[in-house]
Amino acid sequence: MRRLYVREKLTLREIGFRFKLSFQAVHLRLVNAGVTFQSRGSRPRRIDKRLLERLHIKEQLPIYKIAKLLKAGHPTVRSELKRHGLGPIGLPSANRKYPLLDALEMGDSIRLPLPTGKAKRHAIIYSAAQIRGIRLSVKTLEKELEITRIA
Repeated sequence: MRRLYVREKLTLREIGFRFKLSFQAVHLRLVNAGVTFQSRGSRPRRIDKRLLERLHIKEQLPIYKIAKLLKAGHPTVRSELKRHGLGPIGLPSANRKYPLLDALEMGDSIRLPLPTGKAKRHAIIYSAAQIRGIRLSVKTLEKELEITRIA
């Protein structure tokens, strides 16, 4: 394995394919053999601040659309927004799921139809509340949920 990696410059996956091992298993064996690994050779991608301002702030494109447009990963776009101090913008309340939660005052209640799917009905509502920075009490009734803002 050492010869294949060091002299023949095969990747860990190629070596693993030859020995019917995962690349992690090949990596572990090479580490135990004292092999020093090659650099992956790529530096982090940089995205111009003006371009990000235009796409994300002025045109209000979400991160995943910017990533697709620039042929970059969404973690790259997110980290570049953070590096430039732009930060991701939130969705306008009209585009959010459950926009009625935005208008709830302390102690107010609303009733919503049960979300589709049996599992994690409350989790959907609680995550929507967490995004808004509010706390809710959720009670399941026959065919709907009663949601009360508690903080």
